[in-house]
Amino acid sequence: MIGFLKALAGLFGGAGGPPAGRAPSDEECPTDDLVEALRILAPVIGAGYPTTCEDELLIVHADPSEVSEEDKGRLAVLGFDADGGRFVSIRFGSRGY
Repeated sequence: MIGFLKALAGLFGGAGGPPAGRAPSDEECPTDDLVEALRILAPVIGAGYPTTCEDELLIVHADPSEVSEEDKGRLAVLGFDADGGRFVSIRFGSRGY
């Protein structure tokens, strides 16, 4: 499962991702951080498509007003910031690493 998550996270690496056919290393793709952020947001992610990418941002469709200040602080450390009615990350966007 971890290999799958690393490969999936590698899709967000754009030109900075690993060579084709190889899952990114922890240095190239901090998978644990991405998984932790998604676990924090899972209870408040909206219906439909939970994530999208736009203009080199990974967008998680979760309402920031439903996330505790403590969790928002942790999300900021992980690379996700509240932006209107969603969370965005350039760290995990199309050229984040």
